[in-house]
Amino acid sequence: MENYTKTGRKPSKAFLGLFDILESLVYAIAIVVVIFLFIGRVSEVDGYSMYSTLDHGDYLFVADPFFAYQPKNGDVVVVHCNDFAESHYRTPLVKRVIATGGQKLTVDFYNRTISINDGPVIVEDYAVYITSHSSSNPAKELTPEEVLYAINQSMSVVDSSLSTPMSTWFNSCGTYNPSTGIYTVSVPENYVFVMGDNRMNSGDSRMFGLVHENYIVGKAIFRILPITKAGGID
Repeated sequence: MENYTKTGRKPSKAFLGLFDILESLVYAIAIVVVIFLFIGRVSEVDGYSMYSTLDHGDYLFVADPFFAYQPKNGDVVVVHCNDFAESHYRTPLVKRVIATGGQKLTVDFYNRTISINDGPVIVEDYAVYITSHSSSNPAKELTPEEVLYAINQSMSVVDSSLSTPMSTWFNSCGTYNPSTGIYTVSVPENYVFVMGDNRMNSGDSRMFGLVHENYIVGKAIFRILPITKAGGID
């Protein structure tokens, strides 16, 4: 009886190359899915409230709070907000954590400083405030009254039709004194107070109130785009 041996054609190099590409693509997609489900996500900066730290249109890698993230003063975070914010702003929002639960915050818009629990003032190099010089004529120094007037005007820019005192326009979580430019707020546990780095042009906790930690989407840790500005976020 004759013995027969079954023989087959070996796959071509082109087929093997295509298979390798498809295999790598599947692995890459799986890694991306795992990253976005358990590690982080990409978020776009909408608007100029975080200038000069971040610009409109920047893309950020945001670490997911799945791993029991505890917000800290100075963190740049992405948050969802309450109904007021949903109706007035496009969410999620990119803001900076200025105070956390159990802290008393004092923001001095005139002297461009903040302090926590009545402690030493904290000068934030990244924050943009109204300066003591005229925007139209940098050589001209404004009087204290002119600076305060400019601050108060900037605070009300969201709604120029307001006829009530500035202190009643702010969200009830804090108190603003238009005669000194000082804003104070006490933050309860499990909440954060957030502001944009562009302090005079930002819709934030001054307007929509405190943000519960459950509404923190994650911490922004890396700017992905534009490539020329890619890097960590301070």
